Amino acid sequence: MKYNFLIRLFHLLIAIGVILQFLIGFFFDDLFAKLNGAFFMTIHKSIGLSLAIVVILLIITRLLSKKIPYPKAMSSLHIFLAKIVHFGLYLCVFCMSMTGLIASQLFQSQWQFFYWFNVPILLPQNPELGSEIFSWHPWFAYILLVLVILHIFAALYHKYIAKDDIVKKML
Repeated sequence: MKYNFLIRLFHLLIAIGVILQFLIGFFFDDLFAKLNGAFFMTIHKSIGLSLAIVVILLIITRLLSKKIPYPKAMSSLHIFLAKIVHFGLYLCVFCMSMTGLIASQLFQSQWQFFYWFNVPILLPQNPELGSEIFSWHPWFAYILLVLVILHIFAALYHKYIAKDDIVKKML
């Protein structure tokens, strides 16, 4: 039994989005700012907002979907750790997106969502608070990177060591 189509689609979209965000975010100052900073920052902010929306949709879809049972061989500790990592992944993606969005709002930074429409500024200008909130943005990125690496190692473990069908359920 596979996860439903929407769960697999949202997982794929989040994976692609997070990889792009890591590339743009971690290499922005050294590479992307020198190429076309405004363009890449707009893309970065647009992907970030999209990821927040997709994570919310994934959580709702998972709550409303039939639960796929874990393999019988998985220990209670293993299941607990899997749930903690998934929760951490969702939380970090959402919080990283929100710290970027809220800071942009407080800086009064006007931008367009994928150059389609202006994202309205809904918060009053407060650069001091914006700087404080934005200071959390890279911390969420680093924690997310660690969780993504754990998630990948877990997938490799399930495929090559446990040889259960968890990875097949997501593909």
